[in-house]
Amino acid sequence: MRIVLLLIALAGCSNDKQPAQDKPAATTAEPSPLTRAQAELEKAKQVAEKAAQQAMADAADARQRLAKLQGDMAELDVKLSQAIDRVTKAASDAERAAAKTELEALRKQKAELDARVAEAKASAERAERLKGVHISKECMDNPLAKGCQ
Repeated sequence: MRIVLLLIALAGCSNDKQPAQDKPAATTAEPSPLTRAQAELEKAKQVAEKAAQQAMADAADARQRLAKLQGDMAELDVKLSQAIDRVTKAASDAERAAAKTELEALRKQKAELDARVAEAKASAERAERLKGVHISKECMDNPLAKGCQ
């Protein structure tokens, strides 16, 4: 009895219909211009975001290099003041000449370091400009709101 019911159920569930052959298969039509434009905008957005992230990383690196150079400048200033003291406290001409030679070498180092600091400052400022500016939604909606310029 069970077998008969099972056969009847299977016979009722079977699908004798053949798929229609006159329907075309799924075509690979060209995407619509709107879809293409959206894809291009998405690519442009990704490129811009990547460029912004790189600019932020460059700005952080430039700030770090500038801070290191400024620390080096402080150390060199201490050495310069010590060299000046040695020149003024020198008892003999030989000591004075040696101290002056050291002082001149330190002054050259300071001039080179000043140039590198100026270059690092310019690089840091440029990186900050390239980083861009973020304007909050509140300021976009109401530029006269408190905190918006």
